[in-house]
Amino acid sequence: MLPVHAGWRCLCDGILEKAIKQFKSPGSSIMAWLGPAIRAEKFEVDGEVRDAFIEHDAELVQSFKAYNNGKYLADLYLLASLKLNAVGVKNIYGGTYCTVSELTCFPPYRRDDVTGRIASLI
Repeated sequence: MLPVHAGWRCLCDGILEKAIKQFKSPGSSIMAWLGPAIRAEKFEVDGEVRDAFIEHDAELVQSFKAYNNGKYLADLYLLASLKLNAVGVKNIYGGTYCTVSELTCFPPYRRDDVTGRIASLI
């Protein structure tokens, strides 16, 4: 087991690919679970973020939807899945939670300065 935090910057910089290289097994025998993250409907980014991903892999363009005034909605779960697929990981689970929409499960400390406790267990 190798837990990896992959916010958009780390995801763009290849943290998942680097993590998979740490295993001696082929990607086809690795299972990945995508933990809670901001969902695509809530994650607004500018064109520079979109361009940074596409510069690494043009296929990632499908993870961005034009939104408003040159902004895009980015799908972190799709980005992670595509990057994992590219290194052979096909067994991908999770990716169903939204840390912005599901306030009772994920207290919004950055926004409201109120905290709760969150734990992920594997």
